[in-house]
Amino acid sequence: IAVGASRAFRLDIPGDDARGVHDQLGFLSAVRRGNPPDVGNSAVVIGGGNSAMDAVRTARRLVPPTGRVSLLYRRSIDQMPADPEEIAAVQAENIEIIELANPDRIVVEDGRVTGIQCHKMVLGEPDASGRPRPVAVDHSEFRIEADTVISAIGQQVLIPFLKQSDMKVDPNTCHTRFAKVYAGGDAIRGASTLIRAIADGQKAARQIVFDAAVEHHTFEKMENDYAPEPDRIEPRLAVRDYGEMDTLPETTVPGFDLETLPLTRKTAMAEAARCLSCDTICNICTTVCPNRANYAYHVSPISM
Repeated sequence: IAVGASRAFRLDIPGDDARGVHDQLGFLSAVRRGNPPDVGNSAVVIGGGNSAMDAVRTARRLVPPTGRVSLLYRRSIDQMPADPEEIAAVQAENIEIIELANPDRIVVEDGRVTGIQCHKMVLGEPDASGRPRPVAVDHSEFRIEADTVISAIGQQVLIPFLKQSDMKVDPNTCHTRFAKVYAGGDAIRGASTLIRAIADGQKAARQIVFDAAVEHHTFEKMENDYAPEPDRIEPRLAVRDYGEMDTLPETTVPGFDLETLPLTRKTAMAEAARCLSCDTICNICTTVCPNRANYAYHVSPISM
């Protein structure tokens, strides 16, 4: 079972069922299928994660050039969980980020969104996540006009035929409490990363073939295939040669065309040649430690 976190959390505020209110998954899926909703002249996206950045940049491409798109987040920009490059891309497109603001209700007229009522926030004591908890400021209500509101406040796992307690697995095998049923990825973790899902898939696959007692083949690391060559590897660790990036001409009106072209054959081969042979000698920690506290020493092998 690896169904992912396929259901978006609802805003759960008054008016969140009005026409013009979308969640990020439904909104992005509709655009991807070539059937984008009419977002009007103004849109507000609520959230601070990567999917919020995807949604707000997509909305920017759907409003008229004179339209307005804003990103609303209840904490400060530096508290956003989105990747820094995602936030930088939003800022580069001059999308307004309204930080320290929390939605109270959707303003609705004749069943359709006309705006969103918000509170200003300040950062208080840390919450369970370790980040400062946003606290509403008294008498700080304000309104943002909007034809469309898109919530991007997280995703949850939806498995109608199982209880959440049934999805507890052995971390080493991904085996559930049911015989011959395994689970992994977001289905057991909540919204997580692709790498972790792949790792779970590998664990489950190994356990499945073991439990089924079928003939199978595994690829083990080949020993003594090649000896470490520190003099060859160390220069690669010390110097990074940045390859050329082919980009399209900049435009003031963003669209859905590629902004970064695929690698050419020459560039791809140059990037592949940058392999640092981490499976032989890693030492990356010695290059990234801010205090220069990590050192590596070469020693000759001995036998006791």
